[in-house]
Amino acid sequence: MKILNINKLNMATPKFENLENAFIPSEIYVPLAENQNKLKIGKKIKEGEVLSFLDGVNFHSSIPGVLSEIRKQTMPNGKINEVAVVKMGGAFSYVGHKIPKSEWKLFSSSQVLTLLTENGVHNTFFGYCGISSLVENVDIEKENILGVRLFDYDPSCVTDSFLFEKYTDEIVEGACILAKSINATKIIFFYNREQKEIVDEIDASEYAESYDFQFEKLYSNKFSYGTKEELNSVLKKQDISADGFVDSFTCYAAYEAVALCKPVVDTFVHISGSILGEEKIFKVKRGTPLKSLIEECGFCKSAPNKVVVNGMLKGCAINDSNIPITDYVKSVTLLTSREVSKQVQYACIRCGDCFRACDEGIKPNYLFAMYHFNSDIPAEYKEINLYTKTASNSSNFTFIEDINNYCYTMKAATTSISGEIVLPREYNDLPIVIMSDDSAEHTEGGFYYCSQITNVVFPAGITSIGNYAFWFCSKLNNVLIPD
Repeated sequence: MKILNINKLNMATPKFENLENAFIPSEIYVPLAENQNKLKIGKKIKEGEVLSFLDGVNFHSSIPGVLSEIRKQTMPNGKINEVAVVKMGGAFSYVGHKIPKSEWKLFSSSQVLTLLTENGVHNTFFGYCGISSLVENVDIEKENILGVRLFDYDPSCVTDSFLFEKYTDEIVEGACILAKSINATKIIFFYNREQKEIVDEIDASEYAESYDFQFEKLYSNKFSYGTKEELNSVLKKQDISADGFVDSFTCYAAYEAVALCKPVVDTFVHISGSILGEEKIFKVKRGTPLKSLIEECGFCKSAPNKVVVNGMLKGCAINDSNIPITDYVKSVTLLTSREVSKQVQYACIRCGDCFRACDEGIKPNYLFAMYHFNSDIPAEYKEINLYTKTASNSSNFTFIEDINNYCYTMKAATTSISGEIVLPREYNDLPIVIMSDDSAEHTEGGFYYCSQITNVVFPAGITSIGNYAFWFCSKLNNVLIPD
Protein backbone atom coordinates (compact mmCIF):
# COMPACT_ATOMS: atom_id res chain seq x y z
CA MET A 1 0.00 0.00 0.00
CA LYS A 2 1.17 3.52 -0.71
CA ILE A 3 0.26 6.84 0.84
CA LEU A 4 0.93 10.39 -0.19
CA ASN A 5 3.98 11.86 1.49
CA ILE A 6 2.59 15.31 2.33
CA ASN A 7 6.00 16.51 3.54
CA LYS A 8 7.36 16.11 0.00
CA LEU A 9 4.47 17.84 -1.74
CA ASN A 10 4.26 21.51 -2.60
CA MET A 11 0.86 22.42 -1.16
CA ALA A 12 1.19 26.08 -2.19
CA THR A 13 -1.32 26.93 -4.90
CA PRO A 14 -0.11 29.17 -7.74
CA LYS A 15 -1.87 32.32 -8.88
CA PHE A 16 -3.14 32.07 -12.45
CA GLU A 17 -3.61 35.14 -14.61
CA ASN A 18 -5.12 33.49 -17.67
CA LEU A 19 -7.56 30.76 -18.56
CA GLU A 20 -6.52 28.38 -21.34
CA ASN A 21 -9.11 27.27 -23.85
CA ALA A 22 -8.32 23.60 -24.41
CA PHE A 23 -8.18 22.24 -27.95
CA ILE A 24 -11.40 20.77 -29.29
CA PRO A 25 -10.97 17.01 -28.67
CA SER A 26 -11.16 14.51 -31.51
CA GLU A 27 -13.56 12.45 -29.35
CA ILE A 28 -15.42 12.70 -26.07
CA TYR A 29 -16.93 10.23 -23.59
CA VAL A 30 -20.48 10.85 -22.34
CA PRO A 31 -21.54 8.76 -19.30
CA LEU A 32 -24.73 6.76 -19.77
CA ALA A 33 -27.40 5.80 -17.25
CA GLU A 34 -27.99 2.16 -16.36
CA ASN A 35 -30.70 0.41 -18.35
CA GLN A 36 -31.26 3.38 -20.65
CA ASN A 37 -32.33 2.75 -24.24
CA LYS A 38 -29.34 1.90 -26.35
CA LEU A 39 -28.16 4.63 -28.70
CA LYS A 40 -27.72 3.76 -32.37
CA ILE A 41 -24.09 3.44 -33.45
CA GLY A 42 -23.34 5.73 -36.39
CA LYS A 43 -25.96 8.29 -35.40
CA LYS A 44 -25.08 11.91 -36.17
CA ILE A 45 -24.89 13.99 -32.99
CA LYS A 46 -25.33 17.75 -32.62
CA GLU A 47 -23.45 19.92 -30.15
CA GLY A 48 -25.66 20.14 -27.05
CA GLU A 49 -27.78 17.10 -27.94
CA VAL A 50 -29.01 15.09 -24.92
CA LEU A 51 -27.44 11.63 -24.81
CA SER A 52 -28.40 10.49 -21.29
CA PHE A 53 -30.28 11.44 -18.14
CA LEU A 54 -28.13 10.76 -15.08
CA ASP A 55 -28.25 12.01 -11.46
CA GLY A 56 -31.47 13.86 -12.23
CA VAL A 57 -30.05 16.06 -15.01
CA ASN A 58 -29.38 15.79 -18.74
CA PHE A 59 -25.97 14.93 -20.16
CA HIS A 60 -25.21 16.55 -23.51
CA SER A 61 -22.68 16.00 -26.22
CA SER A 62 -20.16 18.84 -26.01
CA ILE A 63 -19.14 18.47 -29.66
CA PRO A 64 -20.90 17.65 -32.94
CA GLY A 65 -20.01 14.35 -34.51
CA VAL A 66 -20.89 10.69 -34.90
CA LEU A 67 -21.63 8.13 -32.18
CA SER A 68 -18.83 5.65 -32.85
CA GLU A 69 -19.22 3.14 -30.01
CA ILE A 70 -20.54 2.39 -26.54
CA ARG A 71 -18.08 0.85 -24.12
CA LYS A 72 -17.02 0.54 -20.51
CA GLN A 73 -14.80 3.32 -19.18
CA THR A 74 -13.19 4.20 -15.86
CA MET A 75 -14.74 7.39 -14.51
CA PRO A 76 -13.08 10.12 -12.38
CA ASN A 77 -14.50 8.63 -9.17
CA GLY A 78 -12.84 5.28 -9.95
CA LYS A 79 -16.05 3.47 -10.93
CA ILE A 80 -16.61 1.71 -14.24
CA ASN A 81 -19.45 3.11 -16.32
CA GLU A 82 -20.81 2.77 -19.83
CA VAL A 83 -19.98 5.77 -22.02
CA ALA A 84 -21.01 6.91 -25.47
CA VAL A 85 -17.97 7.74 -27.61
CA VAL A 86 -18.61 10.67 -29.95
CA LYS A 87 -16.06 11.35 -32.70
CA MET A 88 -15.90 15.00 -33.70
CA GLY A 89 -17.27 16.17 -37.05
CA GLY A 90 -19.77 18.70 -38.35
CA ALA A 91 -20.80 22.25 -37.44
CA PHE A 92 -21.03 23.64 -33.91
CA SER A 93 -24.30 25.02 -32.59
CA TYR A 94 -22.87 27.22 -29.80
CA VAL A 95 -19.11 27.62 -30.28
CA GLY A 96 -18.46 30.83 -32.20
CA HIS A 97 -22.08 31.98 -31.94
CA LYS A 98 -23.14 35.02 -29.91
CA ILE A 99 -25.87 34.03 -27.47
CA PRO A 100 -28.19 36.79 -26.14
CA LYS A 101 -29.06 36.87 -22.46
CA SER A 102 -32.52 35.82 -21.36
CA GLU A 103 -34.91 37.78 -19.14
CA TRP A 104 -34.59 35.15 -16.43
CA LYS A 105 -35.78 37.54 -13.71
CA LEU A 106 -39.26 37.15 -15.20
CA PHE A 107 -39.12 33.36 -14.95
CA SER A 108 -40.88 31.46 -12.15
CA SER A 109 -38.94 29.25 -9.72
CA SER A 110 -40.16 26.11 -11.48
CA GLN A 111 -39.07 27.46 -14.89
CA VAL A 112 -35.61 28.21 -13.52
CA LEU A 113 -35.32 24.72 -12.03
CA THR A 114 -36.43 23.16 -15.33
CA LEU A 115 -33.71 25.04 -17.22
CA LEU A 116 -31.08 24.03 -14.66
CA THR A 117 -32.05 20.37 -15.02
CA GLU A 118 -32.51 20.28 -18.78
CA ASN A 119 -29.25 22.13 -19.42
CA GLY A 120 -27.18 19.79 -17.25
CA VAL A 121 -26.23 21.71 -14.08
CA HIS A 122 -24.72 19.70 -11.23
CA ASN A 123 -24.11 20.93 -7.69
CA THR A 124 -20.40 20.38 -6.98
CA PHE A 125 -20.41 21.98 -3.50
CA PHE A 126 -19.60 18.63 -1.93
CA GLY A 127 -19.08 15.74 -4.30
CA TYR A 128 -21.25 15.57 -7.36
CA CYS A 129 -25.03 15.44 -7.59
CA GLY A 130 -27.87 16.75 -9.73
CA ILE A 131 -29.03 20.30 -9.06
CA SER A 132 -32.46 18.92 -8.10
CA SER A 133 -30.92 17.78 -4.80
CA LEU A 134 -30.59 21.45 -3.83
CA VAL A 135 -34.38 21.83 -4.03
CA GLU A 136 -35.15 18.48 -2.41
CA ASN A 137 -33.45 19.55 0.82
CA VAL A 138 -35.35 22.83 1.29
CA ASP A 139 -38.93 23.88 1.91
CA ILE A 140 -39.73 26.06 -1.11
CA GLU A 141 -42.97 27.21 0.53
CA LYS A 142 -40.96 29.45 2.86
CA GLU A 143 -38.30 32.09 2.27
CA ASN A 144 -34.93 30.35 2.30
CA ILE A 145 -31.29 31.35 2.59
CA LEU A 146 -28.69 30.27 0.04
CA GLY A 147 -25.03 29.86 1.05
CA VAL A 148 -22.32 30.31 -1.60
CA ARG A 149 -18.76 29.13 -0.96
CA LEU A 150 -16.40 31.23 -3.09
CA PHE A 151 -13.16 29.48 -2.19
CA ASP A 152 -11.86 25.94 -2.74
CA TYR A 153 -12.77 23.09 -0.44
CA ASP A 154 -9.27 21.57 -0.75
CA PRO A 155 -6.22 23.81 -0.16
CA SER A 156 -4.35 22.30 -3.12
CA CYS A 157 -7.14 23.30 -5.55
CA VAL A 158 -7.63 26.70 -7.16
CA THR A 159 -10.55 26.27 -9.57
CA ASP A 160 -13.39 27.78 -7.49
CA SER A 161 -11.26 30.71 -6.34
CA PHE A 162 -10.03 31.35 -9.88
CA LEU A 163 -13.56 31.29 -11.31
CA PHE A 164 -14.74 33.81 -8.72
CA GLU A 165 -11.85 36.12 -9.56
CA LYS A 166 -12.25 35.69 -13.33
CA TYR A 167 -16.07 35.67 -13.60
CA THR A 168 -17.22 37.62 -10.54
CA ASP A 169 -20.32 39.14 -12.16
CA GLU A 170 -21.41 35.86 -13.75
CA ILE A 171 -21.05 33.98 -10.47
CA VAL A 172 -23.03 36.58 -8.53
CA GLU A 173 -25.77 36.41 -11.17
CA GLY A 174 -25.63 32.61 -11.10
CA ALA A 175 -26.06 32.69 -7.32
CA CYS A 176 -29.21 34.81 -7.75
CA ILE A 177 -30.53 32.31 -10.31
CA LEU A 178 -29.96 29.42 -7.91
CA ALA A 179 -31.55 31.44 -5.10
CA LYS A 180 -34.65 31.87 -7.23
CA SER A 181 -34.87 28.10 -7.79
CA ILE A 182 -35.25 27.50 -4.03
CA ASN A 183 -37.22 30.66 -3.24
CA ALA A 184 -34.32 32.22 -1.33
CA THR A 185 -34.43 35.94 -0.62
CA LYS A 186 -31.08 36.10 1.18
CA ILE A 187 -27.72 35.01 -0.23
CA ILE A 188 -24.71 34.61 2.06
CA PHE A 189 -21.33 34.62 0.30
CA PHE A 190 -18.51 32.94 2.25
CA TYR A 191 -15.03 34.09 1.27
CA ASN A 192 -11.47 33.88 2.59
CA ARG A 193 -8.97 36.63 3.28
CA GLU A 194 -7.34 36.47 -0.19
CA GLN A 195 -10.70 37.33 -1.79
CA LYS A 196 -11.54 40.44 0.24
CA GLU A 197 -10.61 42.97 -2.47
CA ILE A 198 -12.81 41.21 -5.04
CA VAL A 199 -15.74 41.00 -2.62
CA ASP A 200 -15.45 44.69 -1.77
CA GLU A 201 -15.95 45.56 -5.46
CA ILE A 202 -19.20 43.59 -5.89
CA ASP A 203 -22.11 45.85 -6.81
CA ALA A 204 -25.27 44.41 -5.28
CA SER A 205 -27.54 47.26 -6.35
CA GLU A 206 -28.81 45.43 -9.44
CA TYR A 207 -30.29 42.68 -7.29
CA ALA A 208 -31.14 44.71 -4.18
CA GLU A 209 -34.89 44.62 -4.77
CA SER A 210 -35.06 40.82 -4.85
CA TYR A 211 -32.12 39.60 -2.78
CA ASP A 212 -30.35 40.56 0.42
CA PHE A 213 -26.61 39.99 0.07
CA GLN A 214 -24.48 39.15 3.10
CA PHE A 215 -20.72 38.55 3.05
CA GLU A 216 -18.97 36.43 5.66
CA LYS A 217 -15.19 36.28 5.89
CA LEU A 218 -13.57 33.08 7.16
CA TYR A 219 -10.29 33.16 9.04
CA SER A 220 -9.83 29.41 9.36
CA ASN A 221 -6.24 28.10 9.47
CA LYS A 222 -7.33 24.51 8.92
CA PHE A 223 -6.07 22.38 6.06
CA SER A 224 -9.57 22.17 4.61
CA TYR A 225 -12.80 23.79 5.54
CA GLY A 226 -16.06 24.87 4.00
CA THR A 227 -18.50 22.11 4.87
CA LYS A 228 -22.16 22.97 5.51
CA GLU A 229 -21.64 22.54 9.24
CA GLU A 230 -18.57 24.78 9.35
CA LEU A 231 -20.16 27.54 7.29
CA ASN A 232 -23.35 27.48 9.32
CA SER A 233 -21.31 27.63 12.54
CA VAL A 234 -20.12 31.08 11.40
CA LEU A 235 -23.76 32.19 11.43
CA LYS A 236 -24.64 30.85 14.88
CA LYS A 237 -24.24 34.19 16.62
CA GLN A 238 -26.74 35.70 14.18
CA ASP A 239 -29.20 32.88 14.91
CA ILE A 240 -29.56 32.04 11.22
CA SER A 241 -28.45 29.19 8.97
CA ALA A 242 -28.33 28.60 5.22
CA ASP A 243 -30.86 26.14 3.80
CA GLY A 244 -28.85 25.19 0.73
CA PHE A 245 -25.22 25.47 -0.38
CA VAL A 246 -23.47 25.85 -3.73
CA ASP A 247 -19.99 26.83 -4.90
CA SER A 248 -18.50 29.14 -7.54
CA PHE A 249 -18.36 26.27 -10.02
CA THR A 250 -22.11 25.61 -9.73
CA CYS A 251 -22.99 29.32 -9.90
CA TYR A 252 -21.17 29.74 -13.19
CA ALA A 253 -22.90 26.67 -14.65
CA ALA A 254 -26.28 28.08 -13.53
CA TYR A 255 -25.48 31.38 -15.26
CA GLU A 256 -24.84 29.58 -18.56
CA ALA A 257 -27.89 27.31 -18.24
CA VAL A 258 -30.44 30.01 -17.36
CA ALA A 259 -29.07 33.45 -18.26
CA LEU A 260 -27.79 32.17 -21.63
CA CYS A 261 -30.34 29.34 -21.96
CA LYS A 262 -27.72 26.94 -23.33
CA PRO A 263 -26.62 23.43 -22.39
CA VAL A 264 -23.58 23.38 -20.13
CA VAL A 265 -21.08 21.73 -22.45
CA ASP A 266 -17.89 23.26 -21.00
CA THR A 267 -16.22 22.79 -17.65
CA PHE A 268 -13.05 24.03 -15.88
CA VAL A 269 -10.13 22.00 -14.54
CA HIS A 270 -6.73 22.70 -12.99
CA ILE A 271 -3.92 20.38 -14.21
CA SER A 272 -0.77 20.38 -12.07
CA GLY A 273 2.30 18.34 -11.19
CA SER A 274 6.07 18.70 -11.07
CA ILE A 275 6.48 16.37 -14.07
CA LEU A 276 4.55 18.72 -16.38
CA GLY A 277 6.08 21.41 -18.54
CA GLU A 278 3.51 23.93 -17.25
CA GLU A 279 0.52 24.00 -14.90
CA LYS A 280 -2.69 25.30 -16.42
CA ILE A 281 -6.36 25.99 -15.78
CA PHE A 282 -8.40 24.90 -18.76
CA LYS A 283 -11.84 25.66 -20.06
CA VAL A 284 -12.54 22.32 -21.67
CA LYS A 285 -15.33 20.43 -23.43
CA ARG A 286 -17.12 18.02 -21.09
CA GLY A 287 -16.05 14.45 -21.76
CA THR A 288 -12.56 15.35 -23.03
CA PRO A 289 -10.05 12.57 -22.17
CA LEU A 290 -7.57 13.62 -19.49
CA LYS A 291 -4.59 12.53 -21.60
CA SER A 292 -5.40 15.30 -24.11
CA LEU A 293 -5.00 17.99 -21.42
CA ILE A 294 -1.79 16.43 -20.11
CA GLU A 295 -0.33 16.71 -23.61
CA GLU A 296 -1.31 20.39 -23.74
CA CYS A 297 0.61 21.07 -20.50
CA GLY A 298 3.87 20.10 -22.21
CA PHE A 299 5.98 16.98 -22.10
CA CYS A 300 6.08 14.82 -18.98
CA LYS A 301 9.60 14.60 -17.53
CA SER A 302 8.70 11.11 -16.31
CA ALA A 303 5.67 8.84 -16.16
CA PRO A 304 3.30 9.73 -13.29
CA ASN A 305 3.32 7.30 -10.38
CA LYS A 306 -0.14 8.37 -9.27
CA VAL A 307 -2.90 10.63 -10.56
CA VAL A 308 -5.04 12.38 -7.94
CA VAL A 309 -8.40 13.95 -8.79
CA ASN A 310 -9.88 16.85 -6.78
CA GLY A 311 -7.13 17.69 -4.34
CA MET A 312 -4.37 16.19 -2.24
CA LEU A 313 -6.47 16.07 0.93
CA LYS A 314 -10.01 15.46 -0.31
CA GLY A 315 -9.41 13.78 -3.66
CA CYS A 316 -9.10 10.21 -4.90
CA ALA A 317 -6.41 8.38 -6.87
CA ILE A 318 -7.01 6.90 -10.31
CA ASN A 319 -4.91 4.74 -12.62
CA ASP A 320 -6.36 5.65 -16.00
CA SER A 321 -5.27 8.81 -17.82
CA ASN A 322 -8.10 8.26 -20.29
CA ILE A 323 -10.85 9.29 -17.86
CA PRO A 324 -13.32 11.87 -19.19
CA ILE A 325 -13.26 15.36 -17.67
CA THR A 326 -16.72 15.93 -16.20
CA ASP A 327 -18.13 18.43 -13.69
CA TYR A 328 -16.88 16.09 -10.99
CA VAL A 329 -13.27 16.93 -11.90
CA LYS A 330 -12.02 20.31 -10.63
CA SER A 331 -8.33 19.46 -10.43
CA VAL A 332 -5.90 16.74 -11.49
CA THR A 333 -2.46 16.34 -9.89
CA LEU A 334 0.25 14.10 -11.37
CA LEU A 335 2.66 12.72 -8.78
CA THR A 336 6.13 11.24 -9.17
CA SER A 337 7.44 8.19 -7.30
CA ARG A 338 9.37 10.52 -4.96
CA GLU A 339 6.10 12.20 -3.96
CA VAL A 340 4.46 8.89 -3.10
CA SER A 341 6.02 6.73 -0.40
CA LYS A 342 5.36 3.23 0.87
CA GLN A 343 3.20 3.02 3.98
CA VAL A 344 5.00 1.53 6.95
CA GLN A 345 2.94 0.22 9.85
CA TYR A 346 4.24 0.77 13.36
CA ALA A 347 2.89 -0.29 16.73
CA CYS A 348 0.96 2.49 18.47
CA ILE A 349 3.02 4.05 21.28
CA ARG A 350 0.05 6.17 22.45
CA CYS A 351 1.85 9.44 21.83
CA GLY A 352 -1.39 11.22 20.93
CA ASP A 353 0.08 13.05 17.91
CA CYS A 354 -2.69 11.77 15.64
CA PHE A 355 -5.28 13.23 18.03
CA ARG A 356 -3.61 16.62 18.15
CA ALA A 357 -3.04 16.76 14.38
CA CYS A 358 -6.75 16.73 13.49
CA ASP A 359 -8.43 20.15 13.44
CA GLU A 360 -11.85 18.51 13.85
CA GLY A 361 -10.90 16.38 16.85
CA ILE A 362 -11.58 13.07 15.08
CA LYS A 363 -10.42 10.16 17.23
CA PRO A 364 -8.55 7.44 15.27
CA ASN A 365 -9.51 4.75 17.79
CA TYR A 366 -13.17 5.50 17.05
CA LEU A 367 -12.58 5.34 13.29
CA PHE A 368 -10.94 1.93 13.63
CA ALA A 369 -13.63 0.65 15.96
CA MET A 370 -16.50 1.85 13.76
CA TYR A 371 -14.91 0.19 10.73
CA HIS A 372 -14.06 -3.06 12.53
CA PHE A 373 -17.07 -3.45 14.81
CA ASN A 374 -19.62 -1.42 12.82
CA SER A 375 -21.90 0.42 15.29
CA ASP A 376 -21.34 -1.83 18.33
CA ILE A 377 -18.12 -0.30 19.69
CA PRO A 378 -16.53 -2.18 22.63
CA ALA A 379 -15.95 -0.16 25.78
CA GLU A 380 -12.15 -0.49 25.57
CA TYR A 381 -12.19 1.55 22.35
CA LYS A 382 -14.27 4.32 23.86
CA GLU A 383 -11.71 5.07 26.53
CA ILE A 384 -8.06 5.02 25.55
CA ASN A 385 -5.10 6.11 27.65
CA LEU A 386 -3.17 8.54 25.48
CA TYR A 387 -0.48 11.01 26.40
CA THR A 388 -2.62 13.85 25.07
CA LYS A 389 -2.60 17.30 26.57
CA THR A 390 -5.52 19.66 27.16
CA ALA A 391 -4.72 23.33 26.69
CA SER A 392 -4.36 25.36 29.87
CA ASN A 393 -6.97 27.97 30.75
CA SER A 394 -6.71 30.88 28.32
CA SER A 395 -6.93 33.34 31.22
CA ASN A 396 -3.31 32.39 31.97
CA PHE A 397 -2.20 34.10 28.76
CA THR A 398 -2.29 37.45 27.05
CA PHE A 399 -2.97 37.36 23.29
CA ILE A 400 -1.87 40.10 20.90
CA GLU A 401 -3.52 40.05 17.47
CA ASP A 402 -1.51 40.67 14.30
CA ILE A 403 -4.13 41.93 11.82
CA ASN A 404 -1.78 41.84 8.82
CA ASN A 405 -0.72 38.21 9.28
CA TYR A 406 -4.00 36.90 10.74
CA CYS A 407 -2.35 35.35 13.78
CA TYR A 408 -1.64 35.93 17.47
CA THR A 409 1.44 36.49 19.61
CA MET A 410 1.07 35.26 23.19
CA LYS A 411 2.73 35.56 26.59
CA ALA A 412 1.96 34.72 30.20
CA ALA A 413 -0.66 36.95 31.83
CA THR A 414 0.82 36.52 35.31
CA THR A 415 4.00 35.16 36.91
CA SER A 416 1.97 33.15 39.45
CA ILE A 417 1.08 30.30 37.05
CA SER A 418 2.58 26.95 38.02
CA GLY A 419 2.98 23.29 37.06
CA GLU A 420 2.60 22.05 33.50
CA ILE A 421 1.50 24.64 30.91
CA VAL A 422 -0.05 23.54 27.61
CA LEU A 423 -0.27 26.35 25.08
CA PRO A 424 -3.39 26.48 22.84
CA ARG A 425 -3.07 26.02 19.06
CA GLU A 426 -5.33 28.95 18.23
CA TYR A 427 -7.28 31.82 19.74
CA ASN A 428 -10.48 33.26 18.22
CA ASP A 429 -10.01 30.85 15.28
CA LEU A 430 -6.59 32.34 14.42
CA PRO A 431 -3.27 30.50 14.84
CA ILE A 432 -0.73 31.31 17.54
CA VAL A 433 2.67 31.59 15.87
CA ILE A 434 4.97 33.54 18.22
CA MET A 435 5.88 33.18 21.89
CA SER A 436 6.70 36.79 22.74
CA ASP A 437 9.59 38.21 24.72
CA ASP A 438 8.88 41.86 23.86
CA SER A 439 12.60 42.12 22.92
CA ALA A 440 13.41 45.60 24.26
CA GLU A 441 11.30 45.08 27.36
CA HIS A 442 11.87 41.34 27.74
CA THR A 443 11.04 41.36 31.44
CA GLU A 444 7.36 41.54 30.50
CA GLY A 445 7.31 38.87 27.77
CA GLY A 446 7.06 35.12 27.43
CA PHE A 447 7.19 33.24 30.75
CA TYR A 448 9.67 35.64 32.25
CA TYR A 449 9.98 35.05 36.02
CA CYS A 450 7.31 32.30 36.09
CA SER A 451 9.41 30.43 38.61
CA GLN A 452 6.78 27.76 39.41
CA ILE A 453 6.20 26.26 35.96
CA THR A 454 7.66 22.76 35.45
CA ASN A 455 6.78 21.74 31.88
CA VAL A 456 5.68 23.64 28.78
CA VAL A 457 4.01 22.04 25.73
CA PHE A 458 3.98 24.16 22.56
CA PRO A 459 1.34 23.74 19.80
CA ALA A 460 2.09 22.67 16.25
CA GLY A 461 2.58 25.76 14.10
CA ILE A 462 4.62 27.84 16.55
CA THR A 463 7.25 29.71 14.51
CA SER A 464 9.19 31.82 17.01
CA ILE A 465 10.13 31.75 20.70
CA GLY A 466 11.69 34.84 22.22
CA ASN A 467 15.23 34.80 23.64
CA TYR A 468 14.04 35.65 27.15
CA ALA A 469 10.83 33.62 27.09
CA PHE A 470 11.97 31.34 29.97
CA TRP A 471 14.21 33.72 31.94
CA PHE A 472 14.22 32.88 35.66
CA CYS A 473 11.97 29.79 35.20
CA SER A 474 14.00 27.98 37.86
CA LYS A 475 11.76 24.86 38.14
CA LEU A 476 11.34 24.28 34.41
CA ASN A 477 12.28 20.70 33.51
CA ASN A 478 10.95 20.07 29.97
CA VAL A 479 9.83 21.99 26.93
CA LEU A 480 8.00 20.00 24.20
CA ILE A 481 8.03 21.48 20.68
CA PRO A 482 6.26 19.42 17.96
CA ASP A 483 8.06 18.73 14.67
